Amino acid sequence: MQALTVAYEPPTLPELAVLTQIDDLRRLADLVHKCDPVLQIRSDDKVTFTESEFKERLSEVFFEHADSSSTARKRYHGLMALRCFKYINSSYGEPEEFDHSSDATTGLRHDDSITHSPITAALVNDGEVLVVTQDDDVSRVVDSAIPATSIHGCHYPVRFLFQHLSEGFPDAVQELVDDDPDFWGGQSSTRDRWLADFRSLTTNFKDLNTHGMSTLHVAAGIGANDLVSILINRNGDNSSSWTNTDGMTAVSSSPLYFV
Repeated sequence: MQALTVAYEPPTLPELAVLTQIDDLRRLADLVHKCDPVLQIRSDDKVTFTESEFKERLSEVFFEHADSSSTARKRYHGLMALRCFKYINSSYGEPEEFDHSSDATTGLRHDDSITHSPITAALVNDGEVLVVTQDDDVSRVVDSAIPATSIHGCHYPVRFLFQHLSEGFPDAVQELVDDDPDFWGGQSSTRDRWLADFRSLTTNFKDLNTHGMSTLHVAAGIGANDLVSILINRNGDNSSSWTNTDGMTAVSSSPLYFV
């Protein structure tokens, strides 16, 4: 429920698995069913609140208030970014396993025979974590067609990594940079593969060549000014002059460029 209150759009069940670190989809579906009538799994596999008032009320419970500047909310956005990046790193980090055969809008891998390693990101303050326990008094029939460990082909973490990161604290950026300096620096084949799908799933860079773009280009392109400043401080002032293959700097890929 915490993840759903800060999600930018309703995630599918596999996407919610990424955002909650519950990669057993049958168990996750069971937990969602036990939250009925607050939560529902729609026919399109999206997990949503049955009423918008539930989301607003729970947002106040979890994060004190709905304001995006809430300390607890910003910390949780950082956690969501860490989880999104874990998915991206494992999905796009192995060139030999990346499937380029499908079209751009469905270029994400759908190999259900591969399972992810557990994600270990956690909030610093345990008091801000909602602990969901198994209710032994309630039995639900879970769709047996749901695979137990399939969280591939998720669009949500691909689309919203940078949005969550821009809403979090700078320490989340620092942790990700330390984890994979190449991705957040000037050159990264993993980032190039992720960026190709990011471009197909959003309108941010619809008319631009994204090949060779740095994370600084992406942050500037979505208007995440605070994130731009953090990345420049981390990578040095010369990073503002990094160019993609068309010679475009991060400044020229920012929203101001389109105006």
